Amino acid sequence: GKRSAGGFVNAVLRTIARKRQSLPLPPRPESESRAAALDYFSITLSHPRWLAARWYDRFGFDATERWLQFNNAQAPVTLRVNSLRTTRKALVDRLAALDVRVHPGRFAPGALIVDEGQPLRGDGLAEGWFVVQDEASQLVALLARARPGTRVLDTCASPGGKATAIAATLGENGLLVACDVRGRRMSLLRNTVAASGATNVRLVQADLLRPLPFSTRFDCVILDAPCSGLGTLRRDPDIRWRRTEADVDAFASKQLAMLGQAAQMVAPGGRLVYATCSSEPEENEEVADAFLQTAADFTSIDLRTDGTVPTEVIDLRGQLRTFPHLHGLEAFFGAVFERRR
Repeated sequence: GKRSAGGFVNAVLRTIARKRQSLPLPPRPESESRAAALDYFSITLSHPRWLAARWYDRFGFDATERWLQFNNAQAPVTLRVNSLRTTRKALVDRLAALDVRVHPGRFAPGALIVDEGQPLRGDGLAEGWFVVQDEASQLVALLARARPGTRVLDTCASPGGKATAIAATLGENGLLVACDVRGRRMSLLRNTVAASGATNVRLVQADLLRPLPFSTRFDCVILDAPCSGLGTLRRDPDIRWRRTEADVDAFASKQLAMLGQAAQMVAPGGRLVYATCSSEPEENEEVADAFLQTAADFTSIDLRTDGTVPTEVIDLRGQLRTFPHLHGLEAFFGAVFERRR
C-alpha cells in the first residue's frame, strides 16, 4: 500500500530483466544431490521449496523439472466448442475469418487451442460460440456421462464451463441444476449459462458445507471441489506463493465434508463425480478413499472400462489424472462413484 515504493520496485525489476543472463542463480545440478536439486527448483525455476520437494520425492528430478518449466511457460488460450450454438468445423471457419488460427486439443473432443489471433476480441464469446475452458477441465465434464433426459446437479458450478458442457448433452427433457455459494460467483455462472443458450439449466445459490435444499435426488452429482489449485500454476502463478503446505490438509478436510453432502443427492444407480485441480494426493486419492470408507452404499467406478475419457489420462487406480510432464495439461484429478441400486 505504499505508493512511493512502486518506482523502486519497477527499477529493481528492470535491472533484473537487463541482467537476467548473468544472475548468480543455482545451476542445474550434475549430481543426484537432493539439496542441490531443490535449490535449483526453488530459486532458478521459482517454485516454493516445500512444493518442489513434494514433487521431487514423488516423481524424480526429470519429471519435476519438466513440470516446473511447464508452469513457467505462457499458457495458450483454450476454447470449448458450444454445441448448442455451432459445430466444431463451423467454429474453426468462423475463427479463421477473424484471423484466429486454432488446432484440436489432444484429449478433449471439443477442445481448440489458439495458435494465433485474439478470439476474445470478437463477438464469439458474447454470442456463445465457445467457452474459454482448460482442456483438463473439459475432461472432468465428460465424467458425468450425461444422457438426454437425465437430471444432473453441479454443486460448485461457477464459472459454468462444465455445467454448460453437460447441459448441451441433456436435451430439452433433461435438467441441470447449477449451484454456488457466493453472489459474485452466481452472477458469473448466470452470465455463462445465458451466453451458452442452454434452456435446461436452473440456478440455485447453496452452501455445500450444509445440507442441500432439494427433495429429490439426481442421476448424477458433480463436485468440482474448491481446492489448493496447485495443479494450475501455469495459469494462476500467484497461487504458488499464496499457498502453504498446511493449506493442503485444510482443503482436504472441507472437500471430504462437501463430498458427503453431495453424495446425499445421488439417486440409487446414479453417479457421483469428485474432481479437483490440485496436484496433491491429500486432496485427491486420499479424499476418495476416505469417502469410500464411510459411504457403504457407494462403489468406485474404474474409468478404464467406463469409456468416458481417453485411457492415456487414466491412472492405475482407474481415475482421471492429468500431469504437465506426461500430458502437457494442468494437473487435474477425477474420481467417479456409483450408488448401489
